[in-house]
Amino acid sequence: AHLKCVEKRVNILEEMVPTQGIDFDVFDFIKKQLVSAHNQIVKRTLENVKVEVLSKTLPNQERILSPSDFGFQNTLINGDTVSFLDFEYAGWDDPAKLICDFGCHPEISINDKYLQAFKNSFYPYLENAEDSIHRSEILMPLYRLKWCCIMLNEFTSVGRARRKFAGKIFDFENQFQKSKQYFNKYLN
Repeated sequence: AHLKCVEKRVNILEEMVPTQGIDFDVFDFIKKQLVSAHNQIVKRTLENVKVEVLSKTLPNQERILSPSDFGFQNTLINGDTVSFLDFEYAGWDDPAKLICDFGCHPEISINDKYLQAFKNSFYPYLENAEDSIHRSEILMPLYRLKWCCIMLNEFTSVGRARRKFAGKIFDFENQFQKSKQYFNKYLN
């Protein structure tokens, strides 16, 4: 599921049809850098773990409710308690996915110390926490690529249509630069 999810996002970006000036730069970036990085990450991932391990469905007792759109903008802080409020894109997922989404979010850079503390917080709740943490470490580059793809969604026909429907002016150049910076920081 992890590999297929990211592959689908990369394929959608590869099908992009450039229509405006910046689109050609984005398309060039996708074809020359993003696709190549995807291929390398998939190869390294499969060298580190058998495909069956990543494609098997986890038993229900090993899954957790994962918000997917994890961000502090979707939380309520009350004293020393943090409650998550937005479950629009939530689902029962592999805990490794939550760890990766937490560690990869482009708007909030989580340093290694806090990412490790987040990983360690799984031990009291998951019988197989060590397996989930290990999977997250193998999958982290794949999820970084996923977030790069998410930032480039604005350049797809669906992304542009959504922006047009919302009637918002969007800074496509800034979005492309953010995506490239994220890519260069984590994947290049």
